[in-house]
Amino acid sequence: MNLLKLAVPFNSSISNHVTAGIACNNSVLSLQARQKLQSELRNLQTDIDSLREQIEEEQESKADLLRQLSRANAEAQQWRTKYESEGMARAEELEDAKRKLQVLHRWLMGSRIYILTLLNKEMTYFNVVIPRYNKSTAE
Repeated sequence: MNLLKLAVPFNSSISNHVTAGIACNNSVLSLQARQKLQSELRNLQTDIDSLREQIEEEQESKADLLRQLSRANAEAQQWRTKYESEGMARAEELEDAKRKLQVLHRWLMGSRIYILTLLNKEMTYFNVVIPRYNKSTAE
């Protein structure tokens, strides 16, 4: 945009100078020289118009890229928010499952000790009572 603003006064300035030069030296300049200056003026005006169009196209491209960037940033923020919230919920679920497994593990370990104690008592019973029973029946 700044280049466009600079190009307009530049274009007017060149036109004014060339036109003034032609007017002032009208009597001095030959027809050939005037035609050469007018041709150069047209070429400069064409160049300026071309540059103005190029600047406008660049500005449109920049605006389009900024819109795309804005959309991409908004989408990235949505995904970030989604995964952070879902990730926190999933982490809480995993922590809850871990606590449940720890409780189950403690219960199983306690049950195992209880079962081993019962088995030990049963084995003691079989080791003490059955041999006595066998002695008493054998006699």
